[in-house]
Amino acid sequence: MRALLSALSSGMYTAGAAGSFDLVGMHAYLGSFAPETDPNTCSPMCFRDVERFRDVMLGNGDGNKQAMITEMGALAQTSVDLGPFAWMELAPDVRALQMASGNYPWIRGAMLFNFDYAMVPWNQRTSEKYWFSLLQPNGASTQRWTRSPRRAATDGSRSDGSHPPQAATEGSRSGVALTRRARRRSRSRCRRDRQDRTRRPA
Repeated sequence: MRALLSALSSGMYTAGAAGSFDLVGMHAYLGSFAPETDPNTCSPMCFRDVERFRDVMLGNGDGNKQAMITEMGALAQTSVDLGPFAWMELAPDVRALQMASGNYPWIRGAMLFNFDYAMVPWNQRTSEKYWFSLLQPNGASTQRWTRSPRRAATDGSRSDGSHPPQAATEGSRSGVALTRRARRRSRSRCRRDRQDRTRRPA
């Protein structure tokens, strides 16, 4: 993470790119740490690394811009050996979205990874993508989706009158809260994909 921050500062800003983008994209995975963990003590990553990205922005006079969390999430706890990703297994925790809403007015929104990757046959149980999914293979909600970080992050506005960041999920068609109808469409799409694969000639 320190190398990435250094590249962001000495590379992007030194090259004069500040006038070429509207938002700074950040990844804010929890790793295996509570979201409140001091970013100076966690390795290789934790949620509050967003503060270090912000420090780079401020140090380069870019404090008027907002940021977008382009990926965040927590890997479900499982007995499956996920190899290099196993250290990221963490119990469901919505506090990161609550912190983004209440503590960081410069965060415009967040993209949760991922919504329905466990529902497609090419993501096997041995893949970390499967265990990041907020839906189970049959389309039922996992505990992480039931606890709904989207609702935690978007319930009302901040004390200064600004709106909290909107949470979306990768895998959704619209990037907003998916309804039951959208879930049915997702399941139908998976069934069609399976049928197409079965019909293909060998």
